[in-house]
Amino acid sequence: MKEERQSANWSRRKFLRRLLWSLWLPLLVAVGSMMHRQRKLAGGPATFVVNASDVSDFMVLDRIIISREGNNFLAFENRCTHLGCTIREVRGDQLHCPCHGSRFDREGLPVKGPAGAPLKRLQAKYSSETGKIVVQIPG
Repeated sequence: MKEERQSANWSRRKFLRRLLWSLWLPLLVAVGSMMHRQRKLAGGPATFVVNASDVSDFMVLDRIIISREGNNFLAFENRCTHLGCTIREVRGDQLHCPCHGSRFDREGLPVKGPAGAPLKRLQAKYSSETGKIVVQIPG
């Protein structure tokens, strides 16, 4: 009888140990995926040239977002400051993060969390002579 109890305890321990280890696996996959996404988005230096007439309120491009008010243009990286998700959606006068629902105004400031920091601002140079906006992403 004592032998049966020991084998049952051993199998419970073994089961719990495996259960705990299996809970770590999804966490490791999630962290690895997030790090991969961050590396993928940080694709090095780049220059974007856009016609100012193409930007009405917002223009969402591959790696940047351009916001316009009159002849003032602001540029941001299109990564949410919460977990680095790519922002591709504009609703009204706000940018929406698809992952956790953060919202940003046209100046890149967070309006609704979980993001608490503003979007990373990039230098946007507008030339009234050429009608073009030049945005550079540093390396």
